[in-house]
Amino acid sequence: MHWTWNRLVVHLEHWLLNIAGPGGALTAGYQNLKKGRYETAAEAFADAELLLRKRNEPDSKIAEAVALRAWCYVKLGRASEAVPLYEQAIALEGAVAAPERIDQLREQLAWARSETGS
Repeated sequence: MHWTWNRLVVHLEHWLLNIAGPGGALTAGYQNLKKGRYETAAEAFADAELLLRKRNEPDSKIAEAVALRAWCYVKLGRASEAVPLYEQAIALEGAVAAPERIDQLREQLAWARSETGS
């Protein structure tokens, strides 16, 4: 019975996430970020990334979700997990992003690397 309940909850979670869409996941991430709930925010940003990719949204939107998740990881003391995410966000932004945006991501990447001790 317990296994069936957990399975139902997982299906319900996916269904609600699809209804809320990537905008809802990003909003949830930002709200949790403001409250200092970095783990929950990181999960929401990961959900947003998944939904953005699923809906073939522009790379810049995906990069936003990836970079925000990376930022949460640094705040959680998981900088080694953040570094590849920042690198991915920079690659996603590519040549289309404003130079200021790329500079900002590079600064955040440097911050994450400094937090790893390397």
